[in-house]
Amino acid sequence: MSAKFEISRYDGKIDFGLWQKRIKAVLVQQGLHKALLGKEKSGKKDDEWEELDLKAISTIQLCLADEVMYNVVDAETTADLWKKLEELYMSKSLTNKLYVKKQLYSLRMSEGSQLLDHMNVFNKLVSQLRSMDVKVEEEDQALLLLSSLPRSFDHLVTTILYGKDTLKMEEVMTTLLSNETRSKSGPRADEGLFVKSKDTLRGRSRGKGKRENRPMEKSAGRNTCHYCKEQGHWKDKCPKLKLKEQAHEPDLAAVASEDESDADALHAAPSIETTGS
Repeated sequence: MSAKFEISRYDGKIDFGLWQKRIKAVLVQQGLHKALLGKEKSGKKDDEWEELDLKAISTIQLCLADEVMYNVVDAETTADLWKKLEELYMSKSLTNKLYVKKQLYSLRMSEGSQLLDHMNVFNKLVSQLRSMDVKVEEEDQALLLLSSLPRSFDHLVTTILYGKDTLKMEEVMTTLLSNETRSKSGPRADEGLFVKSKDTLRGRSRGKGKRENRPMEKSAGRNTCHYCKEQGHWKDKCPKLKLKEQAHEPDLAAVASEDESDADALHAAPSIETTGS
């Protein structure tokens, strides 16, 4: 039973390490992977080797873009073609190692970005280093991934690290993806608490306002003027009384002077009455 595989043509722009793994997987499925080892290590006879090598090299060539094919067109065997591709597009020089390491260690996820896209970029950089024979320990990978997340993940990161002496990359990725799935299906637990507390405070403030207004309403009912019998003010603030006082100011002055004269007369009256008796 034959299987059909679709591999993107390598154009020098996509990740060579990932493309190389896929090509190798195709060669394994077709039973042609021993051609990568060379004639001496394949253990094949001359006629068997020739057919095996032709099938393998043609499979790889069909998966190369024209601009890449031009650079390796003179390769005659599968092993030779494989080696030239690695030298051109998977250089293990210190410069390339430094470049990829800087990308990995400075990688940061922006707020609002897709977590899955960020993890794909992270894993791509780790794969590139691995293809250059640079090994990044599993715990270091997990810590680098967590440190690349934005502040909105701080609570989740603390939960993942709590009580742990060691950390596995698979565990971290599973937790992050599970949390991402839950956040898409509904609001986070902390967001629900925030909304609830906000509504509770809002309700309390409304109730408090009503209670504060009630005493004022009752006190307003007791503010009855003893002069005009109207509510809302006391006698000393009564506008009607003030108008009356303003209209009778002269009379009031006269009354006051008369009262003073009468007072003086009354003050002298007792001695006169006593004498008369």
